[in-house]
Amino acid sequence: MPAESPRAVPLLTETNYNEWKYLMQARLMQSTLSWMVVDGSLSKPSDSKEDRDDLRLWNVANMQAAGLIYSATSPNIQPFIRDSLSDAKTVWDTLKSKFEQTNSTARFLV
Repeated sequence: MPAESPRAVPLLTETNYNEWKYLMQARLMQSTLSWMVVDGSLSKPSDSKEDRDDLRLWNVANMQAAGLIYSATSPNIQPFIRDSLSDAKTVWDTLKSKFEQTNSTARFLV
């Protein structure tokens, strides 16, 4: 994908999570349902007959989001999320917990 493409997201590495997360979020937001699955605002519908169409849409958005996130991670990061590829929110949360700096001291050491 050309670098000038609005959909281009650099590969996540050990050092660029703080930039990558916003670019990846923007990319997922281009497909509204994908971001809603990742951020948890669209929960998985039940498997009831009444919810079958909603479940199908959720599954498509979930797979799309997980695939986009996985393809935007470097090969050395991918093993951390391979087992979670069936759940885009878990993939996102796994990367967040691995790379996001949570204490104030670490934030200033960038």
